[in-house]
Parts: sequence; structure tokens; C-alpha cells
Amino acid sequence: MTSNGMILKRRKPPKSMHSRNEIAARRGFSKNAIRWNNLTPSQVKAFDAYAANHPASILSPSSKPTTGRAAFLRLRVPTGPDYDPFVEVLPPTVQTLPIHTIIDNVFEGGPYWLFTFTDMPATSNMVQSLWVARFQSRTETHKPQRWIPIDTVLYAGADSNFYDHFTAARVELVAGEHIALKYVLRAPDHWPSQARTFWITVQERIHTLLKCDDDNAFSHVVDNTFQHNATLVDPTGSDHTQDHSVPGHIGTALYLDGVDDSIIISAAKHYPVMAAGTDFTIALWWKCDNPNPATTLHFLSNYLNTSEGLLFYTQTDLFKTAARVPDGGGVKTYAVEWPGAVDNDWHHWAFKRKGTAWTFYKDGVPSATDDDPLNSQALADAARVLAIGSKYNTGNYAPGTADEFRLYDYALSDQQIAALAAM
Repeated sequence: MTSNGMILKRRKPPKSMHSRNEIAARRGFSKNAIRWNNLTPSQVKAFDAYAANHPASILSPSSKPTTGRAAFLRLRVPTGPDYDPFVEVLPPTVQTLPIHTIIDNVFEGGPYWLFTFTDMPATSNMVQSLWVARFQSRTETHKPQRWIPIDTVLYAGADSNFYDHFTAARVELVAGEHIALKYVLRAPDHWPSQARTFWITVQERIHTLLKCDDDNAFSHVVDNTFQHNATLVDPTGSDHTQDHSVPGHIGTALYLDGVDDSIIISAAKHYPVMAAGTDFTIALWWKCDNPNPATTLHFLSNYLNTSEGLLFYTQTDLFKTAARVPDGGGVKTYAVEWPGAVDNDWHHWAFKRKGTAWTFYKDGVPSATDDDPLNSQALADAARVLAIGSKYNTGNYAPGTADEFRLYDYALSDQQIAALAAM
């Protein structure tokens, strides 16, 4: 109530500022304020003089005057357990060069691989600060409104898998989410760099992804998650991927001659996914090359006919698939013969296990589903490799071209498998 009557005003929002990020920011400003108070009078004058001569540029987006204390606080970076705090007591004369390029492979559930490149010579104590803005428009002209701080880490020699840094900041990215990443570099005796922003899309969760686009002078077949690389084996020829690289269904692919070539995925890298009681999906694009219909030729196999295993093969001019597990004193087999003669076209092959149900797929079309309590047993052996192009590298070599091998540690839906076959 006033002398002029009643006035209604909107209640002011509380200023508690007790979120995790606000508390951390307040703690950082307190530490930097203590450092400012520890400067000598001549050092304070140096920052005051710098601020007076540089009202804009690095310190402010406008020409509004600033103070030496504000300049000093803008110079600071968050402290961390992995590097020593910067101790500059005089204003730097040059600015840190920004990150100009990133190479990213970010998957739901991890890993979050972020490789960054700058023209700034790396020093032992240069640090990189990272922020993320979530659920962004795919139009990169859109300016993110809310940045979530992830971490400040040493730039040189830092682990490029940032998954643990994101989860520590309580950020879990989801497949298909378009995000913006903001980087700032800070070298000792330099002003922080101008921020650089990059946009990426989070990929679906996957255990192993061999895109087979390798074209190099070594035998590594790179897994895009950088965790489960495979090896190209060619005992009587070249095991360099550049000598096997050919046009693929998607990009390039790797050709196997059917004599002694294989792509080997070690037992340690596939067995945990295909062990007893797990749901999983395995998929591959394969293009046959003059197969011999009188011989069983394995183009994806860890199969042993007396125990467990999974097999995609050609025989008697037919495409066939089979899964096998022990059954008391014998073995139980679920086999599918696919209609149509073996041809030289690209075909997409997949198998999934969900609970006790097995289903094979050719070009996105499912077979009948086999459901049996025995089906929850391991479909791999802890000592036996999984091979593309042979019977776990012991024979039955298949001539053909492999592309886009995928191993998921969960069962895809029929629609998801059909979408892979439509790529």
C-alpha cells in the first residue's frame, strides 16, 4: 500500500545459487579473488594500466571501461587436480590460439571421443576448457543459450575419451541428439583463446563398428569406437588394408580373396557380448565373388560344429545361416536356407538374440523366430575368434567384400534392422 493506492509487483525470484555449477563457480571466483589480493601494488597497477588501455578486445565485447581486477579474474581458468594453477602476476601480451578442428566419435553410453587440433605449440601446462549445449537445432547459425561446463583438463597428453568427464558433470547424451561443444584454450603467460564452437550429433549405442573404410599401410581394421579394432590377415599376400580396399556398399569396403584372407575379431572383443544370457545383434554387408556352390564357404563365423557358434555361409548355390549350442550330450542347431540362388549383389545379414529367441535376417527380412530355453547359452567361445571371410581363420574361406560390420550389446528391433538394410 502507498499513499497513491495499492501497487502489485511480481515477486522477485530467489537468489539461492546453490546448484552444483554455481557453487563451483563461486568457489573458483573466491580463490581468484584471494590471488588478486595477494598481488603487490606494482602488479595491481600493471593490470589497472592494461585494463585502461584495452577496454574492449579480449576483456569485454563492448568498449565499456573495465578494471584491473576484472581483467585479472577473466585471465583465470578453473583449477583442477591434474595441473598446477597458473601463477601469472603480470598481464600477458598475447592470446592463446584457438582449437580449429575436432574429430569426433560420440556414442550414446560412451565412448565420447573428441580429438582437438590447434596451431598453438603445446606446452606442458596448457589447458582446455569444454562446455556443452544440449538439444540444439541442426541449423548451426542458432546460438546456444545455455552452456553446461564439463571440465578443464591439460591439453597435451589428455585422454581424448571424455565420457567420464561428462558423467561427472551429470551429462548423459542420447542417440540422435544434436549438441554444440565450446572450447577455450589457455596457455601459461597467455590470455585465454577466443571460444570455438562445433556442432555434432550423438551416434547410437554400439559395441563394435567396423566401417571397413580402412585404406592404409597396416593391418588394423579400425573400430569407430576405438575400443575393439580388428585385424586383416592375408598370409600369402599383403595384410595392408590399402591393398584390399575396394568400392563398398557405403563408401569403401575390404575385399577378401577366398584363399586365406580373413578379418579377425578377437575372442576377448566379441565373447562378452555373445556370452550366455546376453541380448545382442550382429550385422554385416557382404557381396559374394564367384562362390563355389559345392563347398561350404563361411563369410561370418565363429562356428564349431560340435559346440556353440554362429555361421553365415553359402553352400549348394544357396545362402544359409545357422546358430548352434550344446544340448545335453549333443548339439542343437537352428538353420535357415534362404530362397534364391547365390548372386554377386550386396546383401545385408543380421542375427539377434533377445532372451531365448533367435532370429536371422537377410536384407531386413526376418526368418521365423526360434524360441527355446537352450538359446540363452553362449554363442561364442572365450578362446575362439570371430572371423569375416572364413571359419574363424581355419578354413572355409569365402571370396567377397565386407562392409559395415556391427555388433550391438542389445537386441535391435525389426524396424531398426530393416533401417540398417535400407542404408
